[in-house]
Amino acid sequence: MMSPARARIGGLALFAINLAYAAGLFAAMFGPNGTGTLNLGPVLGAPLLLVPFGLLMLRPVDRNAWLLALMCSGFFVFVGGITTGLTPGATVAMAMYRSLVMTMSPALFACLFLVFPARTPLDDHAPGFKWGLLVVGAALVLTSDIWPVLLGAARAADADGMLQVPLIQGNLRRAIDFLYIMGAFGAGLYGLIWNASRSPRSDVRRKTTVLATGTALTVVPWVLVVMAELLGIPAPQWLGIVAVLNTPFLPAAVAYAVVRHRVMAIPVLLRRSARYLLVQRGLAIASVLASILVAILLVGVVQRLLPEESEFGVPGAVVLAVLTGVTLARTGTQVERQVSGRIDRLFFRESYNARNVLEALAEHANSAAGRDELAEMLEAEIDEALHPATIAIYLEDQHDRLTMMASKPDGSRAPRSLDPRMETWAPLAGRRKSVLLPIGPGMLVAQSAGGDGGVAGRLSSLLHPVEAECLAPLAARRDHRLVGLIALGPRLSEEPYSREDLQLLDSIADHAALTVENIGLSEEMAERLEAQRAAEREIEVAQDVQRQLLPARAPELPGFVCAGHCTQAKSVGGDYYDFIPTGSDGLTLVLADVAGKGIAAALLMANLHAILRGHHDLTRNDPIGLLERVNRQFYASTPGNRYATMFLANFDRPSGRLLYVNCGHVPPRVTRADGGVDKLHTTGLTMGMFDTWIGESATTTLHPGETLVVCSDGVPEAMNDGDELFGDDRFDDLLRTHAHLPVAELINAIKSDVQAFAGDRRSDDLTLLVARVTA
Repeated sequence: MMSPARARIGGLALFAINLAYAAGLFAAMFGPNGTGTLNLGPVLGAPLLLVPFGLLMLRPVDRNAWLLALMCSGFFVFVGGITTGLTPGATVAMAMYRSLVMTMSPALFACLFLVFPARTPLDDHAPGFKWGLLVVGAALVLTSDIWPVLLGAARAADADGMLQVPLIQGNLRRAIDFLYIMGAFGAGLYGLIWNASRSPRSDVRRKTTVLATGTALTVVPWVLVVMAELLGIPAPQWLGIVAVLNTPFLPAAVAYAVVRHRVMAIPVLLRRSARYLLVQRGLAIASVLASILVAILLVGVVQRLLPEESEFGVPGAVVLAVLTGVTLARTGTQVERQVSGRIDRLFFRESYNARNVLEALAEHANSAAGRDELAEMLEAEIDEALHPATIAIYLEDQHDRLTMMASKPDGSRAPRSLDPRMETWAPLAGRRKSVLLPIGPGMLVAQSAGGDGGVAGRLSSLLHPVEAECLAPLAARRDHRLVGLIALGPRLSEEPYSREDLQLLDSIADHAALTVENIGLSEEMAERLEAQRAAEREIEVAQDVQRQLLPARAPELPGFVCAGHCTQAKSVGGDYYDFIPTGSDGLTLVLADVAGKGIAAALLMANLHAILRGHHDLTRNDPIGLLERVNRQFYASTPGNRYATMFLANFDRPSGRLLYVNCGHVPPRVTRADGGVDKLHTTGLTMGMFDTWIGESATTTLHPGETLVVCSDGVPEAMNDGDELFGDDRFDDLLRTHAHLPVAELINAIKSDVQAFAGDRRSDDLTLLVARVTA
């Protein structure tokens, strides 16, 4: 059998790379220089180019389609690429091609099947492994024997036409090749076997079974042939025959997976009109053909212009042709992208209109008045625009859970609620980008705008009943918490969601998230308003109760008049006054001020009022005993930081005697008939400050025309905008000025002067009690 290292290519025998042993073996068995009479390699290998490159034409932006096409190009060279009848320049170009694709095909095999049709655990735990294989493959290309040829060493071939200048030779090269091939093909086959047998998703197992079988039937025999040659063991002829005959299984398995299981969504593309494919894909085809034609012309022109014996003629022509071809290809790609949008609008008006619908939805999402209305709007518009088979709209409810507000079909088996605090949601909410899941047709690898396939896999498992293919998170702008989720199943047209669809869904999600936040704020405000209204109703009740505690009218005694007034700084407060009859000719006068304001002070005031009334009849003639009892009970039922000041006086009408106790209160005033003003100073401790109350009583006499004025601290401590107190002196002058007024008018005069002084700054309760002996 012919040595595989001596395969001839046209007039120039070329040692491509050590991985070409298998191709040499096949050529020895079936090639024109061997014992066979029929070269079946190109015939059986043709599907390796037709199927992958056909898919690539339909899916030019799919990374997996590119990997498949490049990988199969290397396999085609293995089987029997066209190597005869080529010009010297084309021979060198073919050598470059062989060196590149044959060496890189094992790494491309691993890169593809570690993530296709679904990402494998090996790639999850060691994502850099496949990139390492690519680096090793590139290093093998750079150390192959083709580079001396490009540098002009082609003239150094021996008499038999065999070039003996590999940069890495012998056992070292064989060892590197062996480990590289074993690692790369082993990893790729592991990925196929794992997805076919161990994948948690039945759809992935179904798609991978035939694909794994066909790939193994094609790849394994060739790997065995190459490994045998690298180990120095002659490969049996029958193994080479099996390897060649099994070649069509790989493209057949790929074609079956595409047609039967809708891998890469190719059936959707095939259903597009032939006119569309001809116009749009024809642009790409024309660009590639133009690049190749120009490159060939340049090779011929350069070879004609340079002397035949020039060492740089062929390499220079090849390099110039490659650079020119790349430039033309890039230019053609840019033109194709610009024209594609026009073609979409011309042939696929429905898709173009769908984008307009989504944009309009993004603009009007904030008009929704409630969560249900927003969810129904999202469900209806997205269904009309994208036609997904299933929809689930989750929005944050008032209990901070994600509740399904709308779904398609109705009664979906999707979870009714989700916990947004799960760690699974954190990356999705933080990224604020839609994510594609590998549930629907065409989604071979979990992918997203952020590239986090692991998160996509967990979300896919969580939302399996929805068969979610696309998730759009609704994230709050301030704290990035998840306030909603849009889960879309496969489209009824089986067409995958495009990048443009995801961008529009992101825009919708942003607007919807803002709407959910606004709805939440509106509900919170409504709750607060309702709570405020409820509190106001409660305060109104408290006001009514407090008004009931104040005397409805002043008691009538011959030759004696009295009146009272209470204005609280808030709706309710801690001030109160009282008139308690003590027989037919006596009266107890009380004015108390509980520390603090509002409901708390009002409750303590009501408590103090009840305690005082409860003990008064038992000790009406003993104010000291009365206050001791009141203090003891008030102290026991009052927080330690609460107390009350009080003025209590027993007035005896026949004698005009006023027996009083001032418990830390503002000194009451007595306006005398001669115009003087006396103060009734403190005689005891405040109420509720200590367990034991200590104090004494004092006596004064009210003569006809003399007036007792008792006020809370809201009068002397009233403050104006200049931080000036109303003060005792101003209060005394006020009393001297208005002492002649009837008691009711005197109260109004005091109120008016204090309010005029303080303006809008008055912040304390204002309570007055005025009593006068008239005869």
